[in-house]
Amino acid sequence: MQKLYAQSLFCLEEIVLIYPQAYNIFARMGEISYLLSIHQTSTSGRDNDNATEVLLDAQRYYLRSIELCEDYPRGYYGLVVVCGRLLKVGNFGGEKVMMGKGKVESLYERARARLAEIVTRAKRRERGWEGYDAGEVEAARRLLEEEEEVGGQKMRF
Repeated sequence: MQKLYAQSLFCLEEIVLIYPQAYNIFARMGEISYLLSIHQTSTSGRDNDNATEVLLDAQRYYLRSIELCEDYPRGYYGLVVVCGRLLKVGNFGGEKVMMGKGKVESLYERARARLAEIVTRAKRRERGWEGYDAGEVEAARRLLEEEEEVGGQKMRF
């Protein structure tokens, strides 16, 4: 594995310059940023401000993805995972970026609720909700069922 996350992000940024409405590319940028933050954490052995800033970048990419396509399950899935990680780590930005815990919790809950709605409607095959990939819907359903202790309270992600 090459772990060329920064180079991958650069390539995707070039694509966004050509296709600024490509919601799937923004979600992919979120995925790569999330992987980069995990890599930085594993390399240093702890969560640091730089890894948190990269995680916040991932959050912004996912938010842009769902801003462009409000029913994109991959965007909501990523947002749930990233917000869950931020809540687990308890670090919401260094000196450059400050994000309150309340805002992250709110984003987490809203993304989780929207993802649950997408999963429910896609499973029922409601009119207008039939085109979702079955694997993505199943992965989202599993994510919503998982529970983990975060900050003394039950959080699902």
